[in-house]
Amino acid sequence: MKFIRLLLILLSIIYIAGCGGSDSIKPSVNDDTRTITSVKISSDGTLSYTGTGAFEGFSITGTIPALSGSTVYIEKTDSVYVKDSYTALSPLFSVRFTDKASSTPPAVIYNAVVTLPYSLSGSATDANTVFLALINDHAVIQTSTKPAANIIRAATSIPLTFFAGYLNEAEEPQTKKVIKLLSKSFREAMDDNEYFERLGMPLPDIIRGTANVQPGERVALGIDENTFGESVLNVQWSVRKSNGAAFHSDTGTETVFVPDSIGKYTVTASVTGSTKNTTENLTINAFSYSYDKDNNRPYCLLFCHSGSINSPEYTDMYGREILRGEIISAWTASSHAISYNPAVAAINSTSCATCHATGMFFPDRDDSGIDDHPEAYGFDDTMTVNTDTSTASSHLKGVTCEACHGPSAEISGGLNGIISISGHPTSTSISSGVCLTCHNGGFHFAEFYNAGSSTHENANTASPSVTNSACFKCHTGEGALGMIFGKEIKLEDTDRVSGITCNVCHDPHGEGGHNAQLRISGTAELVLHDGTVSVNAGDGKICYTCHNTNGAGIGSVPHNSQAEMFEGKGGHTYGETIALTSAHKAALDCADCHMNRGAGTTHVMTMSINSSDRLTYCNSSCHSGVAVDTDGRYDYLGRTESVRTLMATLQARINTLAGRASDSEISASYNTVTGSSALITALNRAAYNYNFIKSDKSYGLHNYSYASRLLELSIDDLTSF
Repeated sequence: MKFIRLLLILLSIIYIAGCGGSDSIKPSVNDDTRTITSVKISSDGTLSYTGTGAFEGFSITGTIPALSGSTVYIEKTDSVYVKDSYTALSPLFSVRFTDKASSTPPAVIYNAVVTLPYSLSGSATDANTVFLALINDHAVIQTSTKPAANIIRAATSIPLTFFAGYLNEAEEPQTKKVIKLLSKSFREAMDDNEYFERLGMPLPDIIRGTANVQPGERVALGIDENTFGESVLNVQWSVRKSNGAAFHSDTGTETVFVPDSIGKYTVTASVTGSTKNTTENLTINAFSYSYDKDNNRPYCLLFCHSGSINSPEYTDMYGREILRGEIISAWTASSHAISYNPAVAAINSTSCATCHATGMFFPDRDDSGIDDHPEAYGFDDTMTVNTDTSTASSHLKGVTCEACHGPSAEISGGLNGIISISGHPTSTSISSGVCLTCHNGGFHFAEFYNAGSSTHENANTASPSVTNSACFKCHTGEGALGMIFGKEIKLEDTDRVSGITCNVCHDPHGEGGHNAQLRISGTAELVLHDGTVSVNAGDGKICYTCHNTNGAGIGSVPHNSQAEMFEGKGGHTYGETIALTSAHKAALDCADCHMNRGAGTTHVMTMSINSSDRLTYCNSSCHSGVAVDTDGRYDYLGRTESVRTLMATLQARINTLAGRASDSEISASYNTVTGSSALITALNRAAYNYNFIKSDKSYGLHNYSYASRLLELSIDDLTSF
């Protein structure tokens, strides 16, 4: 206990009030799941509270004379989520001395003893694996072991937030790379560091975030703290050219340098953390764009990637043939290949060529009117006047291979000289950075993906436990791509871990032939608790890949049930065939509502953001009465409120039969309840339906008829007990 107190005092920034550190708890925890109560400390300093109702099973005791007469606030947040490799088996409980959460660290902490109720579920089947976990914005601190089967009692400190939970299987990324390539999108660059070409046209000084660059292109580097495993205190950076000459040095967690000539640059980062150090190298290749003068096309498509080589033995980690011929035919027909269209050519603008051509990123950095690095042989390097169309670089009209993968050639003797592929990329990042150099605004382009705050982009940072096999497949881009291509990808299969980035869902080559160059669409197979079913998901198939129950059965809590709810599948129907009457399924897929219709915000998926734009779309396309209530919740003709009412009725009935307070949290299983086997079976079925609907998080918006009928059936089934 002394150690815990010392640690809490030293790390004053760890104070979490309410659900502080919510960036690490899944963002679906919201005000609907929070309940607050309070208790007075007596005049002699005694703190004593035994919960009832929503707080049944929770208690706290302590002696705090210094705070006699003060009010203690206790907040409960229902949660089935994870934090720093721990899964919560109980709600989160926050004990504090203010009625609202505060980011101010506590000046003093006090001893207390707490009792928390919890239910064993998931891979936690033994009470000896359950701990009381203190939560802060950096980590979970384990404080006790060996609780009773349904209650954990332990000494702790307050104010603080804690829960009963167990440690997930988590693999330490021992060999993962800590140096990460940073990027700066079109929009960010225009807002932050644009420059002006000779005729006064502003151009964005973007950063692609690739290991292959052209001379004169900025390279930005940082440290991946999640992979490093702790906070980074400092980094010593050094960059050397291939001849060993020192080129760049810097200190700090990030650095930027600009290669000034063709060649390889070795980056060394010496990282200092709070308890450990490491040193790592990364090679940056600065080369020219490849060009075959006789065929007027990039070398990539002339030889190896032309489809003329049959080498099925060479595959990537997803099982795809690396030299497959489908790439050239698919890319040739893609929007990328034809992006330098007649309309762009007619405008003849450097600002358009920045994105619609390859190698037009970095002209005139010094405003001289002459490109700084003509040896790069990019689109602009054969132009004598900035506003003249390049006539000798037709192979670079459009978004070609090297626009995304980076240049790889070394050319001697000018454009008609000898070319060698000296810097061929050995791997390709799936980071969104290279996509956002164009797909992030601009002069007329209205798509962007808010990578900084996107829960998709940052899914891999939700918790260290995302590295275990169950979480890895949806919380990382590598795992999700593995599911899409039918190949199980594990942590050890990749040296970097990414979130759900642009090209996890979209195929830059367009090989699948799907709408919006999606990776997949059409028929999806859903694994239900009682079998499998095939559904026509349309474009929503890409979403269904992760947003499904994954076969969670009765006696467990489904993690996500959006796909099943939308399709009207997966609930326990008590033998009744529930007709699907949702107009949403008949006319829409996920993107119709979740991709915001406001200009410039199409990839903001969260419904609570820009709700006015979404309401306008709903009420102009299908409905005429969709509104957001005072709590910020969508409703149509009172339907979501009706579902909430039915859920409250079912919750009260389950708890009454289980001998608990009517507003107690619904458990995954009621196998420990005293009663007949028929009662326990009925409670487990009803609890599954309740949690199935709760995990969908739409409260009937996805499929009102299906959700309400499941609740009615469960309520009716329990009336016989």
